[in-house]
Parts: sequence; C-alpha cells; structure tokens
Amino acid sequence: MKCVYSTVELVQADLVQSILRRSGIDSRLQNDGSALYGIGLPGPVLLEIMVREEDLGRAATALQDALPPEPSAPKETEPGTFERKVARSARVRSWMWIAALVIPGTIVTIALGLAGDWEPAARIGALVAALAAVGFLVDRAARRARRRRSDPGA
Repeated sequence: MKCVYSTVELVQADLVQSILRRSGIDSRLQNDGSALYGIGLPGPVLLEIMVREEDLGRAATALQDALPPEPSAPKETEPGTFERKVARSARVRSWMWIAALVIPGTIVTIALGLAGDWEPAARIGALVAALAAVGFLVDRAARRARRRRSDPGA
C-alpha cells in the first residue's frame, strides 16, 4: 500500500477517506489510534491515508478534483519594497498636510480678490505662500532625517 494523502487533522483524514470511498477506492488510515489517544505527545501525529498501488493514480485524481488546492507560499518581493511603500505614504501624508493648510487660504484669497477686497486678499495670499514654503522646508528636512536614519553610513 502507498500513501496518497497525509495530514495531522483527524477530521480532514476522515473527509479524504469518504472522498475515496465515494470514488470506489478502498483506503486505510494509519496512525489513527495514535491520533485519538496521543494526548500529551510532543507534537502532532501524522495520519496517512494508504491505498493499493494500482489505485494510487485514481485516488490522486479523485482527491485533486474534490479538495481545494493547497495555499501557495507568499511570493517573494524584491528587497526594500515595503520600505519604499512606507516612505511613499509618508511623502503623501506630508503633502496632504501642506494642501490642508494652503488650499483653504487660497480659496479665501481668490474670493476676496474677486470681491474687490485687495488688502485682506494680499495678506492672506502672503500667509498662504509662507505656509507653503514652511511646509515644503519641513517636508525636505523630514525626508533628509528619514534618509539618514535608514542609511546611517551616508
């Protein structure tokens, strides 16, 4: 007899045996007594579903058709992908703060300018420009600090 399937779950082994039985294939479960009475053993007990050698191909096909595919291992990504995503999100967040400070002031400046109130429009415009410049400088300083932290030798 040859092993067609192995698992540590007794319920899963029973499911596999029922699939084989439905396909007309006789099977035996090895180590089932150890799994039932193996309380306190150092690790899980491997259950093996055994079929006759001549039924091995049919059994593999029946199980392949009936069982969901095994989950695949996560794909390897190129080194540094996660770090680049974190850095990109930090850049987006910093520009969002700048935009949150600048856009309302710009709208008010335009509205006041269209209404003919040039003096407050000029003051608010200057304030918006100063906020944008400060935000840009703070963002550059933060990028340099992140770069220094990630590459201490540079």
